[in-house]
Amino acid sequence: MAINEAHHLTDGDLRRAAIVHDLEFRLRPICDYWPEDLFRSMVERLADITLKYEGVASPSIFDPRTTDRLVDDVRASLERRVLERAGGPRGR
Repeated sequence: MAINEAHHLTDGDLRRAAIVHDLEFRLRPICDYWPEDLFRSMVERLADITLKYEGVASPSIFDPRTTDRLVDDVRASLERRVLERAGGPRGR
């Protein structure tokens, strides 16, 4: 980011950057095998969705529990996939 751009950041821009950073930090270990462009696209979309619904619920408060639930869901999905590939229990 250029120095001039930093002077024009809004609270929304800063909020989105914080959400993107948080999502990348939490999801990168789970999605480490994903191509970078696919991972980046997913994180950007999740940040957009988070901002959209965060604005509807409460415009100034970020609840990390939402991200925690997302991370738990992704982990559970990954664990199911690993078990299925290993020939373990299949989903019902």
